[in-house]
Amino acid sequence: LKQYFVGRKTRNIEKTCVELFENNKLLARIFLHDNIKATSEAAVKKLKKMGIKTVLLSGDKSHEVQNVASKTAVDEFKFELLPHEKSGWIEAEKSKSKDTLAFVGDGLNDAPSLTIADVAYLYVTPFSTSTSTQEVFVEFTVWTADQLDQVPLVNTAL
Repeated sequence: LKQYFVGRKTRNIEKTCVELFENNKLLARIFLHDNIKATSEAAVKKLKKMGIKTVLLSGDKSHEVQNVASKTAVDEFKFELLPHEKSGWIEAEKSKSKDTLAFVGDGLNDAPSLTIADVAYLYVTPFSTSTSTQEVFVEFTVWTADQLDQVPLVNTAL
């Protein structure tokens, strides 16, 4: 009987990757790299111009997150976070401030964070999430990858 595992067993790899094992034998490593949408930098600038603090919470490796953070100019970033660590960060921030906290997620693993944020956006591409994931998040606003610069922003401080 063959047993397969897809995930990450090796923790000391510097790049973000997914591994495929058959009966505990490594068959393949798939290295992942984020492509930053051209509209991402403009969206972050728009938020910052409105006085909104931007924080990148990611499960990716430090060098990948630092690359994205530097290109988009977010105020703060965290890396190698598990889903419960992201939601824990949100809970801690909400306990410190009465400001509205928005969270943008890209899949089912972000469900805990999406459900506790004051405002939640599910960011999807045709390949980033399954139909069943979209059904789980019907109560959230869904924006596709090519609409990032069209997300309506309301400055409540005015």
